[in-house]
Amino acid sequence: MIEAIYLGSIFCALLNVYLLLVSKNSLRSFSNYILSLIFLLEVIFVVTYLLLYLGIIDAVPHLYKIPAPLNFLIPPLAYLYIRSILFKKNQISRLELLHFLPFIAAVINYLPFYLLSTEEKIIIIQKIRENILFGLQYQAGLIEENYLFYARTIQTFIYLIFQWRLIIRFKKDYQHKMRPHQVALMTKWATVFTGVFSSILVGFIFLGLLFSLQPQDHIFQLVTITQGLVLSISFFVLSSYILVNPSILIGLSLVKYNAPPTSLSKERAPRPNEIENIETSVRIVEDYMRSSKAYLNPNLTLAIVSVEVDIATKELSHLINNYYKIRFTDFVNQYRIGYFMDLINTGKLDDYTIEALIKTAGFTSKSSFHSAFKKIHNCTPSQYIAAQKANLSA
Repeated sequence: MIEAIYLGSIFCALLNVYLLLVSKNSLRSFSNYILSLIFLLEVIFVVTYLLLYLGIIDAVPHLYKIPAPLNFLIPPLAYLYIRSILFKKNQISRLELLHFLPFIAAVINYLPFYLLSTEEKIIIIQKIRENILFGLQYQAGLIEENYLFYARTIQTFIYLIFQWRLIIRFKKDYQHKMRPHQVALMTKWATVFTGVFSSILVGFIFLGLLFSLQPQDHIFQLVTITQGLVLSISFFVLSSYILVNPSILIGLSLVKYNAPPTSLSKERAPRPNEIENIETSVRIVEDYMRSSKAYLNPNLTLAIVSVEVDIATKELSHLINNYYKIRFTDFVNQYRIGYFMDLINTGKLDDYTIEALIKTAGFTSKSSFHSAFKKIHNCTPSQYIAAQKANLSA
């Protein structure tokens, strides 16, 4: 049963990383990179707990103590993630790199253990398996484990305060700057995310107090197993929430702030997620594509455009397929080909290669460009350019 919980948590975490970064429609935003990193760190933690539980950690001795300094990465990453989705701060300044100093200090602390030979590590791990309390008595780093536990607890507590303050500030300051359903969506996910990490902290503190009151071998073993379960179940909750709410996969950082009303926005239907006037919706989509030049992004997806134009993904797909009678990919490629032709007509080919112009226009490969070009002009780019030169010289 315990193994199933561990494995389920690992599977869900890796599935979310795939959906966030690897799948065809993944956004690969700053916030999604951070969230994926948090999930990958969770996988390392749970795998280590699983190996400890099964008693086979000595089969991979170099993994032992690897998660220890990684614990110091989670709090600042969680804080930066919440900040990025709520306030669109999608970069880390040089000064903010100080957030990761505790992690660097922890790595340095464990260097003496990391530099041990494989045989030495196996001997230490076997001693811990024989007497689990030896794991507390043995000082793997330069600093005692008790002090590191206190440091991790204090660090997590401080960053959780920062996260809750961000959520409160966002709800107070941005409720009139964004659409109500967007505020609700973002604050709900931020609350769930921060609430789960708060629960983990409370659980670990309780388990630490339990062992401090009864420092016995079987109590320590129980605490170790329970810590792994708490972590696995908590991340399983986060993973499940994301899968049930796919808007998080699209990227909460893409939601739009309310802008001053324009003639175009006044034409929007009262219910922004429903297409009640096809002509109006077509103008909204085309205006967005022309003004933002979103097609230059090689990773542009239907989900991204859906959020930007405030039309549900399903409805937007239906609009493109039925109004333009083409797929979304062909719709975007029309704009890319048009941009490519503008580059050609303005003489950019004199200074750059065709391959460079293809990438500039948003295509990921030469083959996809040729295929898209032939669909529109019924000839290859070389044939088209040759015909253009012949017309100019005639």
